[in-house]
Amino acid sequence: MGKDMGDYIKHSDYYPTFVILQPTSFCNISCEYCYLPQTERNKRKIMDEKILIATAKLVLSSKNLGDHISFVWHAGEPLTLPIEFYEKSFEIIKSLNKFNLKIYHRIQTNGTLINSSWINLFKKWDISVGISIDPPKFVHDKYRTDRGGNGTFDKVVKSIELLNKENYPFHVITTLTPEALNYPEEIWKFYEENDIKNVSLNPVSIDGFNKTISLSSSVAYNKFRLFIYKLLKLREQSRKQIFFRWEDMERLIIENGSQTIRDASQPLKIITIDSEGNISTFTPDLATEYHDKYNNFIFGNILNINSLEIIFDNPKFKEIKKDIDTGITMCKNTCDYFSVCGGGDPAIKLWENKTFASTETSECRLSIKSRTDGLLDYLETLPLK
Repeated sequence: MGKDMGDYIKHSDYYPTFVILQPTSFCNISCEYCYLPQTERNKRKIMDEKILIATAKLVLSSKNLGDHISFVWHAGEPLTLPIEFYEKSFEIIKSLNKFNLKIYHRIQTNGTLINSSWINLFKKWDISVGISIDPPKFVHDKYRTDRGGNGTFDKVVKSIELLNKENYPFHVITTLTPEALNYPEEIWKFYEENDIKNVSLNPVSIDGFNKTISLSSSVAYNKFRLFIYKLLKLREQSRKQIFFRWEDMERLIIENGSQTIRDASQPLKIITIDSEGNISTFTPDLATEYHDKYNNFIFGNILNINSLEIIFDNPKFKEIKKDIDTGITMCKNTCDYFSVCGGGDPAIKLWENKTFASTETSECRLSIKSRTDGLLDYLETLPLK
């Protein structure tokens, strides 16, 4: 969290590390727990070249950048656009990189459309690829269907097989629905058999358009804790060393007493530019949402500003940041897990607690508390060094 209190904001404390670009909000499938509203997922709007140019110019000319930045193509299904769109987009960004930053391109996809042509693009531009899949098959196909109601699991598996055949690295995001917690052995077996090396496990939560599917009960807390423990034990017994993307960070915090601050709580760390050029910050989940108190979470349009830092002068932004900071302080003063969590996800606080200025959510209980307790349970079984 920055040093500012009240209305004063020290701009140099904040600089972009992730730019979420929504090339289109359209999606070719219909996930039941998606945070985007169906109206957005139906739109065929494509990000105009002038929006991309304006974004790259403003972001890459900022004086407060680090030595690298990630452009994340997400918030819709990016692979529904032609390969040529990305070839041109990547060239534009490269041409505007006047400070010679290390630029990473990341694509988060539902995995149903990958073919050899897409893999050639990934190779050419060294793209980090994330694939969403929720094993086992019957769990995935319950929540992640195509627009005709048919399961998409087999299509995603074919894409994974093709990536493995081409020896192209990727990571997997698994959204854990209530049913999934009953099947740690089956989930581990799927990862193992499909040579998956890098996994994010995200418990489903109330977020954005999804208002119904969550793991919010005390029973879910204990089940998720046991689920994490079992996965770590299964890995210990396996020849496959699958990396869980949260584990090293949490282990470091537990062993060294350090703490983390979430990018999602810091302005400009994550910038979201939607397909029409509207700018949002903090977590990308806010970009399409409406709230009675704040109206929306748009702080301008990329075509109408000459500096990203101009959002700091926006009265609505100041109010939102003040409320987020209040919530972080409340968490710091009341929660034993603050060093691991950093104050929670502000969007989920808003949806569950009706205000940013609040503390615990189901996401905290599961993604932080239960998961950390499961890791601690596992660490306690290891021999002392």
